[in-house]
Amino acid sequence: MPAAQPRMAPEGGLPSIDPLTGLVTGPVFERLVQEQLASESVAYTGRLYAAYIRLDRFHHVNRWLGFSAGDRVLRECSARLAAIGIVGGDEKLPILGRMGGDEFACVAHLAPQELPLDRSLCIVRELRRPFHAGPQSIQITASVGFLVAATGRGDAHEVIRAVSDAAARARSFGGDAAHEAMPVQAADADLRYELIHDLRQAVRRSELLLRFQPQVDRSCNLDGFEVLVAWNHPKRGLIEADTFIALAEDSGLISELGEWVLRQTCLQMALWCLAGVDCPKVAVNVSPIQFSSPDFVDRVLAILAETGVPGHALEFEITERAVLRDIEVSAGRMRALREHGITFAIDDFGVGYSPLTYLHRLPVDTVKVDRSFTGEIARNGGSLPLVHTIAVLAHQRGLKVVAEGVETEAELQMVRAARCDRMQGYLFGCPQSAGEVEPLLTNRSSLGPLSELPLEERLY
Repeated sequence: MPAAQPRMAPEGGLPSIDPLTGLVTGPVFERLVQEQLASESVAYTGRLYAAYIRLDRFHHVNRWLGFSAGDRVLRECSARLAAIGIVGGDEKLPILGRMGGDEFACVAHLAPQELPLDRSLCIVRELRRPFHAGPQSIQITASVGFLVAATGRGDAHEVIRAVSDAAARARSFGGDAAHEAMPVQAADADLRYELIHDLRQAVRRSELLLRFQPQVDRSCNLDGFEVLVAWNHPKRGLIEADTFIALAEDSGLISELGEWVLRQTCLQMALWCLAGVDCPKVAVNVSPIQFSSPDFVDRVLAILAETGVPGHALEFEITERAVLRDIEVSAGRMRALREHGITFAIDDFGVGYSPLTYLHRLPVDTVKVDRSFTGEIARNGGSLPLVHTIAVLAHQRGLKVVAEGVETEAELQMVRAARCDRMQGYLFGCPQSAGEVEPLLTNRSSLGPLSELPLEERLY
C-alpha cells in the first residue's frame, strides 16, 4: 500500500491526523470512505476492499515493556500496513486510518481477479512478523475483518461496523486470522436480517450441501474426509461456510445447523455402508456454542442410534476456544463420547493459546496445524521448525498431526519433512459432493504426486 497521505481536517475542527502514526483518524477515515462509496466513477472494477485490523493481546506489550515500546510497535504496524502494496488507481485511494488504540482500518481498490481473502491474509502474515522495540523482539498477531463493497451506494458507518465486527469475531476464535463480513449495501440495508431469515428456512428447503474433502496419509493414500457445508441460496448462489456460519452463530442457529450436518453426514455414511463401500473416518466440525450445550452428548448419541453409524467412524474437530472455556467440563463431555468410539481433533492448532501442555488434560487424538503455517512452510522453510516442533511434541504425547491447506508439491514435501502424519488440501482434492467422492472410496489410488518420502535425517 502506498503511504497514506495526510488528509485535511473537516469543518468543525476534528483532528485529521493521528500524531503517533501519521494516519488519518477514525472520523476522517469514515468521511473519506463515504466519499468513495458515493463515487460513481471508480478505476478498475468499482469494487472497494475494506478491512479492519485489531492487534491481538496488544495490551501485554504496554504492560510488560512499557508504553514507549507499545508506541514503537504501533508506528511500525502503521508503516507495514502502508507498505503492503494495496492497488491504487486513484489519488484518493488507498485510505489508511488509525481507529483508536490498537485498531486500524483501510479501504482500497480490489484488482480484477484478486481475492479479498488473499489480501487479508497478507495483512495477517505481515503483522505476524516480529516487531523490534529497542533491544526487545516482540511477537504479536492481528485479527482482520474484511468485505468488498460496491461503489455508487452504501453507508461508510455500516461498512466499518461490519468489518469491525468480523475482526472481533476473528479475535474471539483465537486471533491471527481473517474473517469475511457480510456485504453492506444502502439499497439493501436489511441484507443481514434477510439472510438470517433465509438460513432458518435453508434446512427445510434442502439448500444446504455437504461436501467431503479428502485427508491423506504420508503416502498420499486416502485416510479420511473432513465434511464441510455450503449454502446454495436460491437468489444469491453458492455461499461458503465462512460467511453463513458466522450468521448462524450470531443468530442462535448454529446448534441446529451443526446437528443437521452431523445427522446428514451419518445418514450418508450409512448409505455407503449399505452399498458395501468401505468408508474411512469422517471428521465433523463442532462449533464452540454447540459443544458447550449441556445436552450435546445426548444429542450426538441420539443421532448415532438413529442412523446406526458407529462412533468410531467419526472424529469431531473442535477449537481451543471451545475446550478452554471450562477444561474440566470439556474433558468430561469428550470422555463420554470417546466411550462410544468418537475421536477428537483440535482444529486450527497454533493460532490461539496453543500450549501443548493443556492437551494432557483432554482426551485428544489429533492436532490439526493451521493452514497459515502450511502456507509459509515452503517459503525458505519459514515455518518448518515450528511445525516440526509441534509434531515432535504431539508425537511424544501419542497424538497424530494433520497439516491443513497443502496446495503444492513443495508444501507436501515440507510437511512430510516436519513429520506430519496426515495432510489435507487442494493438492489432494477440493471439497466435493458424496457422489463425486464415491470413486475415491472404491479406487484407493494415491491422491498426490508420486514422489519419494523426504529424508528427514538431512533436516533434523
